[in-house]
Amino acid sequence: MFPAPTWCFQVTIYVLDHGTTRSIVTTDPNLGIAALSAVSPSLIYAISFTGYLFKSVDGGINFFFVKKLDYVTAVGSSYSDISFVDANIGYVGLGSRIYKTTDGGNSWTQLVGLTGYNITEIHFIDASHKSKFGKGKRLLVFGAAISNAAKASIRTAIKAVLPTQWNTQKLEWFAKRLNPKIRGWINYYSLFNKEEAHGVFYYLNELIRKWMKNTYKICGRKKLRKKYQLIQAENPLLFYHWKIGI
Repeated sequence: MFPAPTWCFQVTIYVLDHGTTRSIVTTDPNLGIAALSAVSPSLIYAISFTGYLFKSVDGGINFFFVKKLDYVTAVGSSYSDISFVDANIGYVGLGSRIYKTTDGGNSWTQLVGLTGYNITEIHFIDASHKSKFGKGKRLLVFGAAISNAAKASIRTAIKAVLPTQWNTQKLEWFAKRLNPKIRGWINYYSLFNKEEAHGVFYYLNELIRKWMKNTYKICGRKKLRKKYQLIQAENPLLFYHWKIGI
């Protein structure tokens, strides 16, 4: 490790596109660097998963500590991305929020908060060529996805309605109670990263298969898969998520 003052670490960066794209190859494993943002070939900012902000002025050979960001969202949330447009103005993603700095990372203010989502990435589109943005303006574009907490909440709610043990209720009974919830969840959480949101409902399909196995006393994966496919083919609109191809 490079012998330097506290809060300094050494990082190796793989450079592509003449310095436009940079990715971490090795870094101090105790820091857990989440993302890098290159303002120029020499000026680079880095953010750790836990909110430690670092700055390099020598192209990534050495990074020096700038500030510890202490903003907290949901338990388990971490900083996911960082994007600086110049030496002073930058943005970081934390859980469901985006924060902005105008003084090189010394102070930050919240811009965006999305309940039930996690910010996954932040990008800027140079929109100077589009008159509606005005010359020299940039459009902030961010990626988001359903949060892990929201996924867990949906799975818990589904399991509360659809137990997998044998019972006397029919599948139509469960569908009638789940469909309004499924429709609401999909409409809300599909606003960003639809594939990530839809993935939650593969868990529901697994519960349905387990319910079929126990209710119809089916032995063997092949027989269970055949039964599931038969019911789905005969009733493609039974569950709302089936109707949209999940």
